[in-house]
Amino acid sequence: MKTLRQCTLSLLSGLLFVGSAAGVHAAADRAADSEMSLSFEPTQNEVFVGQVLRVDLTWDCLLEARALRDLRLSPAFFENPDIEVVIPRHTGATSSQVGLPIGGRRAIATRETVVGDRTSLGTIRLPIYLRFTKPGTYELPATRLNIAVIENARGRFGLYAAHFNNSFFEAVGASDSYRRVYTESAPQTIEVKALPADTDGRFFGWFEPVEVAVSLRPDAVEVGDLMEIAIQLSGDAPHGMWARPNLRQQDALDERFLLDENWTQEWHEEGTIFRSRLRVLSTSVAAFPELGFQIFDPETGAYQIRRTEAIPLRVEPSDGREFIPLKSFAGTAVPLTNNEAGIWHNLEIHPMNEILNSVFQGLRAAFWPLLILAPIAFAALLPLARERCRRALDDRYRRRAEAYAVFRKLPEGSPEKWTAFLHLMAVNFDAEGRAWTRGDSESALREIGADEAEIRSLLDMHDAADAQDFSARPTTVEWRALNQKAKRIMALAVRNAFILGLFLTVFTHDTQADEWTEAEGLFAQAQGTERGEETAVTRYAEAALQFEAAARAGLRPGKAFYNAGNAWFQAGEMGRAIAAYRQAQTLRPFDSTLADNLAAARAMVLSEIPDERGFWQKIPGTWLQAALVCLNFAFWTVLWFFVRYRNRSCRIAASLVGAGLLALAALLIVQKATHLQAGVVIASSAAAKKGPGYAYADAFNEPLYSGVEFHLLEQREEWGRVALPDGRQCWLPLRLVEVIKNF
Repeated sequence: MKTLRQCTLSLLSGLLFVGSAAGVHAAADRAADSEMSLSFEPTQNEVFVGQVLRVDLTWDCLLEARALRDLRLSPAFFENPDIEVVIPRHTGATSSQVGLPIGGRRAIATRETVVGDRTSLGTIRLPIYLRFTKPGTYELPATRLNIAVIENARGRFGLYAAHFNNSFFEAVGASDSYRRVYTESAPQTIEVKALPADTDGRFFGWFEPVEVAVSLRPDAVEVGDLMEIAIQLSGDAPHGMWARPNLRQQDALDERFLLDENWTQEWHEEGTIFRSRLRVLSTSVAAFPELGFQIFDPETGAYQIRRTEAIPLRVEPSDGREFIPLKSFAGTAVPLTNNEAGIWHNLEIHPMNEILNSVFQGLRAAFWPLLILAPIAFAALLPLARERCRRALDDRYRRRAEAYAVFRKLPEGSPEKWTAFLHLMAVNFDAEGRAWTRGDSESALREIGADEAEIRSLLDMHDAADAQDFSARPTTVEWRALNQKAKRIMALAVRNAFILGLFLTVFTHDTQADEWTEAEGLFAQAQGTERGEETAVTRYAEAALQFEAAARAGLRPGKAFYNAGNAWFQAGEMGRAIAAYRQAQTLRPFDSTLADNLAAARAMVLSEIPDERGFWQKIPGTWLQAALVCLNFAFWTVLWFFVRYRNRSCRIAASLVGAGLLALAALLIVQKATHLQAGVVIASSAAAKKGPGYAYADAFNEPLYSGVEFHLLEQREEWGRVALPDGRQCWLPLRLVEVIKNF
């Protein structure tokens, strides 16, 4: 019996131990709708992909605060991989803070107690921010809040609430008697719409409402010194949900600032502050320019550009250097690597190839006879060619020549000859299409300076012809020496036309000078505008276009292209600046200032492509032609002295100059044989393709940035096949490049 009693006591003791370890659970979980409620209320039910949505959690609880233990709250949307969840930092008074376990996280919420009731929990509020990564309809399902209520609880609630040490995080005590209660929130439906197409590719996740402020320090540096840039964002999104700014998209910074893409983030009450570093690369920079960020407005459903203000800078030379090439900083230039995927363009079949090959074979077989025949045929046909060329280029001359040809064919002394003579006069004096009268002849002859005898003779013919046509007693008219009269009148007209041409040339030059003056005025306006502002960039661009128009009109083209390059440089368009400088270099090959400006622009090019051209391809063809002309004159001069004096010094000089002339001619021939039309990428970036179309694969893994130079090998509609300085080839849209023309 004693043994049985001991076993029974041991069993009861074990049961009591087990029950006390988990607490005494009086009953199953039950709803407590009369004592507490839970809600998740979104500020709106329609958002766009990437737009931040605020959901307000509200928990009203009339239960005694110190009796609450072991809170369990796990919203299902916290686990959705397509929803980003951020709980912001609490910025209210410490006395209102309360720790809250939610979805496996520890958050700080706001507690509002009931007036006149010091024991109940009151209201717990917590803002939650969501961001959806995919479009569609999302369900925020009903969420259950489950909590234990201790009977006969003692002590105080939330002595260290802000440090998560309140009773919500405590397990039920081993000896506590308790009950579990719960409440559920109503489900919510969120419609997430896709963003409209971003044709510019410049949107990176900022939504209205947002305020953007840019600051820079210090505002006075030497070229190449480090500066700190801070971009402060304020809006509806909390810290941690602002996308990192992408300054690579800011064309105004290209080639003039070296950016560090490593951003740090700092919290501030209304958003985030992004900080990074940069270097200014040229003393020509007088301001940190306006930045334009593409922002999406959910209310209008459209993208818009938000611009910041320009910040004045003072940049001094460093060790005498006015600028620092971008490539001098390791890792900043973007190397161009081949893309192994995709195939290159198809070769086109030309049906004329076989015929052309046959023609080339015939030319090679009869080379010397044809070589001798060519100058003979040229000399024989030169007058006819000049005549035909002048008729084709000068419409007025063509009409005169045709009228004179008709006049010459008619027999001397015939009435038809007189009619043809009047038509010839009308054509020569720009009166074609109307009747030529006696007064017209007198005015025309006096205008060209004919003598009185010539004028009287022609007027007598007019009077006789009028008398024959209109008199009641017709008379016989003798049309004599009309051929000689026509020759003399045309000779005088040509002499006066030459003088008139000189006048028109001066007048046209004055008209073009107006374009030059307008361009200089726009450039001066840009210089007077606050540096970095969009207005200054626009004025510089307008000035550059006016200078280019003046150059193409033939007004000081070398200087005009040079000035256009300067204006494009100030506007931050390095590709266009290089194109203008190179255009000017074809006209001013020995201008050292132009060479320095071109070097400064090339130093700002982002793409790193080694120049593997031969030295003969780098020498400007104009230089070689000028040197060849000079050497040619020198050779014939020395040869003349040798024929005159027949001494040894002249023979040696003639031999040396002749050898140099042949070498230079050979170099020019090689360059001309390998010469291709040069060009420059003028867009901020251009995707190089393996064929003439966007459907082809990219030729390189990186784009070609503004300022990359090339040679045009082939053109197909709106695409060009180009060779880069290192010999690699690709296809580029011709609208994104500028081809250097010879003037």
